[in-house]
Amino acid sequence: MRAGLECGSSCAVQYVTYHATYSTRHGLPEVCESCLHGEHAIRLKEGRQSDESELLAMEEQTPVKEDEYNDMEDYLIFVTDTQATLLKGSEGQGLHQEVRQTTGADVQLFPRLPSARDTNTVIVRGSRLQIQKAVRLIYQKTEAQTFWLKWVEAAFPDLDSRAYFVPPVYFNRVPMTRESVAGQDVRILPPEPGKTGNALVMIGLSAITGAKVQESDVRDDTAMQRVVVCLQTMFEDKKKALVGISQLRFGQYLGESCFAAAAAQLPKATNLPSALSRDWKQGDFDVLLIHPHHGFVVFEVKAFGDNLQKLSMSQQDIDKCIRKKLREAAGQLDKAEAMLSHLVSGIAPGLRITKVIALPNLFARQVQKAISQDSQLTQVLRQCLTTKSANIADLCLCCDQLSDPKTPLEVSKKVLKKLDSWWHRCVTDYGPDSQMTSAVYHILLARFCGPATTVTVPCTCPPRVCIKTLGQAVSHTGECYTAHAASRDAQDMEGGTGSKCFLRSASPPDLQVFLAIRRGEGVERLVTSSEGTTLVRHR
Repeated sequence: MRAGLECGSSCAVQYVTYHATYSTRHGLPEVCESCLHGEHAIRLKEGRQSDESELLAMEEQTPVKEDEYNDMEDYLIFVTDTQATLLKGSEGQGLHQEVRQTTGADVQLFPRLPSARDTNTVIVRGSRLQIQKAVRLIYQKTEAQTFWLKWVEAAFPDLDSRAYFVPPVYFNRVPMTRESVAGQDVRILPPEPGKTGNALVMIGLSAITGAKVQESDVRDDTAMQRVVVCLQTMFEDKKKALVGISQLRFGQYLGESCFAAAAAQLPKATNLPSALSRDWKQGDFDVLLIHPHHGFVVFEVKAFGDNLQKLSMSQQDIDKCIRKKLREAAGQLDKAEAMLSHLVSGIAPGLRITKVIALPNLFARQVQKAISQDSQLTQVLRQCLTTKSANIADLCLCCDQLSDPKTPLEVSKKVLKKLDSWWHRCVTDYGPDSQMTSAVYHILLARFCGPATTVTVPCTCPPRVCIKTLGQAVSHTGECYTAHAASRDAQDMEGGTGSKCFLRSASPPDLQVFLAIRRGEGVERLVTSSEGTTLVRHR
């Protein structure tokens, strides 16, 4: 029996109800061929597009006898591929299980017809009251994630045809020294290594807190940047769909407080299974690739090897340090794999996770030489990288496949060819993962790259800067270049009193101008416009 619905066209949401006796007697409900093929929708007789609230209101307004609430009915919902994937989930963990436990209604996905595009039939079976609760719960649970997906599709419009990286450019940490200039707390930015020129004084940054940038941080950033730039260049050159994320901390996944309610029941770092170590809740993914056919590829980057001449180490000590870094990387990759498996357990359990150790400052021959001297380490690495190959270094991303350290942003055709060969050897030669469907890919992107997950970059303004799109990266770069700064061209920066003053200009003015303003010498006023700050003097 249909409840006041008829077939029509141009409607996105499709529903129809039947008594269970009809379904039992005749099998699945008789829905017109056009509806099952997604070419038409079922809508209200008034001709307006129906939605969940409208249909539930109709049900509540329909006179129903008390005993009819106990009659078993079938209620059909036509949903998108993404919604269907969320409903199905994994064995015992999908949304359909939660609906059944919470409302008592049974939810089943009917096999999609080949010609139906992005349209799946969901059968909700139960009493009318159970069905109303189930439909409401389904929409409550999928509404937020649908919004995340829409956000990602708007931010990255060519998801299925090109590569995106989050953030789209790599931001390095910059060491600064803290000094007092004319009574102001400032940060001194040194000139670039090997270049002459004045340092920059960041004025008015007394509120900055946090750990001081160490030399090891700079080396780590340099190594990470080479890996990210080379991968990004390769995938842009190949024109293949993929999303890469750099330096995502476990706790940032679905960590935005405004989406806490929507993410409460989803797997996160905070609810990692108790069988795993509590220490594994903390960590990060140096580089995480989400591929539409091959699942996850997670990288652990080790910067060791860039300053060997400076350290004057013996070959024995070098090999020892390489082995130490490899052990550390294997442990960190195992932790990253466990976390990723947990995070996708409700969508695609067992999704392929390829682990890669990146050593951008070491050649493969150096790595293999160090490994060959330790049989125990060889077994650890084989287990971590899931290989039986004797030449484990071939699976590591080494200096052989990356750009020249002196020109890290210049990725030649020769480098791209070597990198592509490495990618085939480590990833594509294993073939596509059957679990990585288009719907799963989009759900993963909605969760890892959407508004509920934070991707931060180093910044001079607390507490953080979140950057995901190229537009945001350009804006932040502009902020960095037009920060409150003055060039430092004098050794003596002391003296002078006066009111606080900050300069913002595309071309940082001389520090002496700042000091003159502080002393009130030869300056009448500052005029600020969209083009910058103009000094108006009087004599």
